[in-house]
Amino acid sequence: MRHVPESTIPVVLQPSGDSLKPTWLMRSWIQLYLVLYIHLTEFGRPEGPPMCSQGRRVLQPTMKKALLVLLTSAFATFLASAQTTRTPPTPAEMAQRRVDQLTRALTLTAAQQQQALTIFTASATAEAGLRDSMKTARDAVNAAVKVNDTATIDRSANTIGALTAQQLSIASKADAAFYLILTADQQAKFPEMRGPGGPGGPGGPGFGPQGRRGPGPGAF
Repeated sequence: MRHVPESTIPVVLQPSGDSLKPTWLMRSWIQLYLVLYIHLTEFGRPEGPPMCSQGRRVLQPTMKKALLVLLTSAFATFLASAQTTRTPPTPAEMAQRRVDQLTRALTLTAAQQQQALTIFTASATAEAGLRDSMKTARDAVNAAVKVNDTATIDRSANTIGALTAQQLSIASKADAAFYLILTADQQAKFPEMRGPGGPGGPGGPGFGPQGRRGPGPGAF
């Protein structure tokens, strides 16, 4: 099989930077594209074996071009869908996920699940209101670090501290309300799920540039 120069591969097949991380499915698509590309361009080459001895049918240039365009278009559509940013979960979805985890761990009854869903949906909704402010403050810290702007670092750090305190208060109050609806056996197990850092386990709660409990300052 002959080598295909990079210049012959359409630009859409050459993502740059971190905009597109390769996956096994994407690598398979690229391999398939290259195989078909080489196969189509090999048809009708003058240095190939005589058509009569191999019984091969030569594709007309216009047909080969149409097939290549179609193949490239299909691959471009695949890459576009792969690069689509995932929509963050809604507060209701986050609450449902939490309730599902608690149900498996504590064997919650149907009534407890409904009460827990109400509690944690309200909590997640309140926390979501802090997310944009936290991201703005963390971005400000990261930018200030690059230019040694100590005043902005101090100011943004104070903002992050205040927002973190609000988030901790919201999450802890939700846990307290949830704790009241548990049986004695369930209450004995629940502290183990919260972890030493409070809500969310080790290290406690916190927001990062990528959303809830994401990486903190320095991830730039």
